[in-house]
Order: sequence, then structure tokens, then C-alpha cells
Amino acid sequence: MVKIMKWLGIGAVALVLLLVALMVAVPLLVDPNDYKESLAGAVQERTGRELSIPGEIDLSVSMQLKVVFGLGQLSLGNAPGFPAQNFAAVEQARIELALWPLITSKQLEIQTLILDGLRVNLHRRNDGRSNWQDLLAADDSPDQEQQKKAAVPALSGLEVGEIRLSNISVDLIDEQVGRNLALKEMAVTAGPISSGTPFPLSLGFGLDLEQQGERSVARVDLESELTLFVDEQRVRLKDLMLQASLKQPGFPEAGLEFKGEGDSEIDLQKQLLTVKDMELHLEEAELRGSLRLEDFTALNIEAALAIPAFSLKKLAASLGVELPAFQAGDALTSVGADFEVNGNGQRLEIAPLNIKFDQSVFKGQLVLAGIGSKSSYEVELHGDRLDLDRYALKPTAGETTTKKSGTVTGAGQGGQLIPVSLLRGLDFRGDLRLDSLKGGGAELTQVVVQGTAADGRLQVKPLKATLYGGTLNVEAEVDARTDNPQLRVQKDLKQVNLGDLVQAMTGKDEFSGTLDMDTAVTSRGVTRDDIVSQANGTVSLSCTDGEIKKLKILKVIRGARALYRGEAIPTVAEEEATGFARLTATGVMKNGVILNEDLQASSELMAVNGRGTVDLVKEHLDYQLDIRMARGVNRDDATGLAEFGDRVIPYRISGPFSDLKQSAAVADLLKGEIKNLLMKELGGKIAPSGDTTDGATEGGSPSLLEQGLKGLFGR
Repeated sequence: MVKIMKWLGIGAVALVLLLVALMVAVPLLVDPNDYKESLAGAVQERTGRELSIPGEIDLSVSMQLKVVFGLGQLSLGNAPGFPAQNFAAVEQARIELALWPLITSKQLEIQTLILDGLRVNLHRRNDGRSNWQDLLAADDSPDQEQQKKAAVPALSGLEVGEIRLSNISVDLIDEQVGRNLALKEMAVTAGPISSGTPFPLSLGFGLDLEQQGERSVARVDLESELTLFVDEQRVRLKDLMLQASLKQPGFPEAGLEFKGEGDSEIDLQKQLLTVKDMELHLEEAELRGSLRLEDFTALNIEAALAIPAFSLKKLAASLGVELPAFQAGDALTSVGADFEVNGNGQRLEIAPLNIKFDQSVFKGQLVLAGIGSKSSYEVELHGDRLDLDRYALKPTAGETTTKKSGTVTGAGQGGQLIPVSLLRGLDFRGDLRLDSLKGGGAELTQVVVQGTAADGRLQVKPLKATLYGGTLNVEAEVDARTDNPQLRVQKDLKQVNLGDLVQAMTGKDEFSGTLDMDTAVTSRGVTRDDIVSQANGTVSLSCTDGEIKKLKILKVIRGARALYRGEAIPTVAEEEATGFARLTATGVMKNGVILNEDLQASSELMAVNGRGTVDLVKEHLDYQLDIRMARGVNRDDATGLAEFGDRVIPYRISGPFSDLKQSAAVADLLKGEIKNLLMKELGGKIAPSGDTTDGATEGGSPSLLEQGLKGLFGR
């Protein structure tokens, strides 16, 4: 036992002496600077580039068998044909290694890793050649496999005391896409690092992007508690805090501020990324939820996300985007959603999808297919209500409001209505259902809109709804495969309460009755003016048991007769309207002008036939009506119209839509009656020879004209 203890003591002393000898001998006997040229030569042979090490290489071993390796300035030359002198350069690199764990247990223990002033210049020319592709080719050399076989056996563990990276920058000049990207002032602080033990991580960097004459500047800072599971190839980030800012043209001068937090884990073996308790903030907008991303090639994703209600109006202002002035002051002030995402890099299904849009709530699903190539969309939504009038634009200078709903005409009338380029690239199928839809003042219920878009053709088939006691059915198509798109619209209204419809759209009580209407129109163009001026088709309508309250036929006829007689215009109730039991008309539309030849209307008081034009381009109407008063019209003259029984009264309606004028040609009618009466009187009073009878003399007896007038008007 004594001998054993003796030899152990001798061994211990020898080991100490060996360590002391190593500490003294290694720096004295091994000078790493002697190998600079051979190292540079190996790099030159391997890559064809020059490695420059102008500074001194420090190497020392401490009493604890810590190897300190210090490297001063270092630079690697650029590939031929590129302007920058160096591909990469570093101001200082320093590493401290513990030898004993590496010798005894193959565990790499890095006490300190310091890297300062690293700068990398990446460059791709117009011809596609880059200054890094030769380095990648060098890594794929034939002896690569042999090098792998000769590689040092895997380490059993990793320990790092502290990592400090500072002043790291990477510049990318990409001439192919006209883009310059710079990563600036990157700094990383982490450690002490031990497999399976959490440690603090701090990361920060700036990004500067120049493209197509515009510059964007970003700053990103991240802090987290990070855990490395080296053997399992897993990384866990807990209590991750992210702050980022972005400045670019069109944004406010101070830029935009982003914030994020959550927990995340990356499993490289399973190719799995999970994020929990995620919160991302942009101004007052927020995204919350969790996600799971599996298979980093296929990108299989599962996520449950929510966007709490926020003011899109305020966010737009923060982004420097000026929204138009809507009729509703609180429009776009409460927008939010919650949804689940399932799919992969080729197809995503967002279902269920719940959207809050101001006063409206939508539920449904969205499918995106062909992501990254030609995308297609499938949408199914069911909403409780949507009030489009809230989002009608307020009139600006030079514009006028023509409807209660705020529809604007004037300055913006000729603007593009059909986005040709958008339609040509759109592959879309949609099914929208609304319990209530309000637009132009009118309210539709039980609305169903189904549409498809593909290869530049948009079809809406059908659009159907319940409308004021009746139904609306529309089929429409836009063919945008040419620069002058073609439109086709077929619409029919059945049993619609006309009075309620007009009241809702105009706020005026001007019509009543039950309306049936069929319209089939084709046109071309991209602007409203073009579409209206090239519209062609047919129109037919039928209205029963109604009134046209602005059409004052009886009042106009009485007034015209009174003026002709020289009497005071009779006073009648202002609400007296023109009623009819049935009104029908058909028309042909040519270049935005409707020509009607067969208008017919009838009531107890009159029968009306008419013809005329409705010019939608000039917004002008011109109609000629032939009115025949009924034989049984108040023979006691209570209406003041008895004398017109069985007589056709010419009646004209003309003028711009906003200021229609009405007139009755009573004077022409009465002149015709006088002429007939005179001819009758003359036939009985004048002999064939021309002699007068019944005492008609020059002296002052009443003339035949006076007699005729008295006979006509009963005087």
C-alpha cells in the first residue's frame, strides 16, 4: 500500500510538472506566427484567394489548462472581377479553450469567444455570377468525402462561458434585381452556455435596403432565455421579447414600431417549430395565438390566431396612408378576426374564419392554393349585415351628391371601374351570403352572391335577394382578356314595392305600385363613361296599382286650360298625383340611349300612350304622351275636365333627370276644337253663294268667331 501511495504521489507530482512544462513550453516552443505563410498558402490553394494575417497570433496556456488563442486582423481576398478588395475581414478574434475536458471526456469547453469588427462583402453581378459561388464549389471538392471520414469523432458535450460578437456587418450588392442590402452593427451577447441549461441571449442589428431608388431602414432587438439541447438538436426560447422599427418612404417620419413576445422551440431532428403565447403588436393592432410548423421543406402548418378589434383608421394614419372620407365618421374603427390555419406551402385552409367589420360580423372559410406560383382563392362567408352606404365617399370640391345615400357624381365619374390587370391574374371562387345588405339607400335581405374568376373572366351567377316584398336576380360577366373589357348584365325584378324602394333610395315619396322589370345589357370599357356610352340591350317593365306623384297630369291640364281662357289657375291639393291601374313599356338601348315606342298606362280617369328616349349618357329624358280622358269623367265638372272626355291631349316631359319639365298642349287642342266648331257654324250660316244669314252684318253683330268661342266655353 505504501508503494502504491508512493507511486501515486510521484505520478501526481509528475503530472503537475508536466502541466507546468506545457504552460511554459507551448508558448516558447510553438509560435503560431511561424505557420502564417503555410496557412495562407493552403487557403490560396484551396480557394484561389489570398489570406492576409498582418497582426500577431497569440497563444498561451494557463495553470488551469486554458488555451488562449488570440487573432488580430485577418482578411480574405475577393473573387476576381469584383470591386471590393476583401471578401471578408475581421479586426479581432479571441477564443479561450479548456484542454482538460477535451482530453479526458471529449467535451469542448469554450471559456470565452470574442469576435469584433467582422465585415463581409457579398456581390452578385448582372450575369448572375457571385463572389461566393467559388467558395461553395470548393466545399464540394472530390476529397470532401475523405475529409468527412477523417473528421474528428463527435464531441460528447459543449460548454461555452461567454460569447461576445460586436460590430458585425454584411453588405449584399445584387445587380440582378437592383438591390443593396446591408446588415449593420450586429451584436450578440450570450452565455454561459451549457447543454440543457437556460442562459440569457441578447441580439441586435440594423438593416438598410435600397431598391428602385427607395431606401428602407430597420432596427431589430431581441432578448430571450435560450436553452440548447445539443444531443437532441433542440433550441428553446422562453420569454422572447422582440422590438423592431421600420422607416421607409410613405411612412411617418418617426417610422413604425413593432413589438412581439412569446415562447418558441425548434427541433432540428424532427424539423419542428412551435410558438406559444405569441403576441405581435403594430401600433394598436395586435396578433395573438400559437402555431406549429413541421417539415421545413413542405412547411406543414397548424395555427390558431386572433386579431382583437382595433381601429384600421388609426393604423392607416400611423402608416402614413390617407383613407378617403367616408359617410360614416366611425367607419373602419372596429376591425378584428379570429381564425385557424391548416395546410402547407402549397395549400392553406383558414377555417373557421370569424371577422368583425365595424357593425358587421362574418363567419366562413378561406382556402389559398398554389402559394408561391399562381394562387387561387376560395371564399365562403355568411354575414349578418353590411351597410355599404357607411363607406360611400363624401363629395369633394367639384362633386355633387345626388342621392340620400351619398353617391357622388362629377369629378370622379370617369374613373376606372374595372381593374383589368387584377382580373387577368385572379383565380377565385366565392360564395357570399348576407342576412341584410344596404346600398344606395335600398336594403336587400337574404342576399346570395356566387362568383368565379379565371383567365381574365369574372362571372357573378347568381346574385339574388329579397327586395321590398319582391325578388332581385342578377347574372353578370366581365371579360377582361382584352384591353377593352366586355360586360354582360341580365337583371330582373319581380313584385317589388316601387314606393318603398324609391323612398329608401331617394328619401322622397314619389312613386308607388308593384314593379316587374327585366333588363339585358352588354357594353365595353373600363370607366363609367365608356360603359354607359357603349351600353346596348333591352328593357321591359310593368307596374300595377301605382302612382307617379311628380307627374301632375291633371294639374298641368287644368292650369293650361285656365291660362288659355284667361282664368285664374285653379288651386288643387299638391299631393294630387297621376295614378294608374297598370303601366307597361319596353325599350331598346343603343349606345346608352333607351328608345321606347309603346308606353301604355290606364286608370279610371285616363288612358296614356307614349313614346320617348332616356339618355343615360347625358342624363336627359324626352317623352311625348298622348292622354285621353275617360268618357265617364265627372260630367258635373267637379274635376274641371269634363269637356276633355274622349279628346287626346298632347303631354310632354323633358329635361335633365334632376329638373324635369312637364307641359300639356291644351292650347293646340282648343284651337283645333274652335276650328272644327267654326267650320260647323260656317257650314250652316253661309249660303253657297256667299251671302250671310241670321242678321250677321258688319254693323256690330257678334262675329262667328265670338259665337264659336261662347258655344265652346258655354258663355
